[in-house]
Amino acid sequence: MFKSRLLIFLVFLICQTGPFRLKGQNLEEVFFDLPAELLFDINLAQRDSLWLQRIITLPGGDSLETEVIEIHTDSNYLSLNYYFTTGQSWGSNTQLAVFRKSDQSPVIVLARYAGNFWIRDQVFLYTFEYQNEKLQRSAELGLPESIPALEFARGSLSEEAKSLIEGLSSSYDIRLEEGKVIYQLITFREEDRSLLKTEEISYIWDGVRFRRQAF
Repeated sequence: MFKSRLLIFLVFLICQTGPFRLKGQNLEEVFFDLPAELLFDINLAQRDSLWLQRIITLPGGDSLETEVIEIHTDSNYLSLNYYFTTGQSWGSNTQLAVFRKSDQSPVIVLARYAGNFWIRDQVFLYTFEYQNEKLQRSAELGLPESIPALEFARGSLSEEAKSLIEGLSSSYDIRLEEGKVIYQLITFREEDRSLLKTEEISYIWDGVRFRRQAF
């Protein structure tokens, strides 16, 4: 037992220090390593301001249209809210979560949905790993970018009902504390809910890959 604990402790020290330190051991590092095109093209100076001040106003705004990004962070999770201060109802939510493999190497999930209270849609969901100290997208970790709406549906539906389901809003929810990534369909009417077998499909992180949770 003592040797096992000692080995785990030594692996942790190697990950955190020295020339063998694993990249992505803290959330800030991951945030600054992400491609700019996935973060509204904000540059490193803007990211630094956002990280320190928790909110930035994007350049080029005026009295008709001014865009803001706000950040909320936890130890291995952050949320970016993009919205307008000039009255437009549209906005987006970007979630970033750092999951860990057994050797403490990071697996990063980045997901965004956009819209308003009534209508929203998935924009992207990507998984990343560090390769040669650079973030690289990985398709080998089990998470689909999206799930077809009809996979949420009950069987034996009419073409009209299928069309209605395919028109429903969708979003993501990353629940790091539960080790889950959740794909959601958004319903507001009971008649819509009656067509679905579920409004959420979850994938669970098992330390190696994400696996779809059975209903």
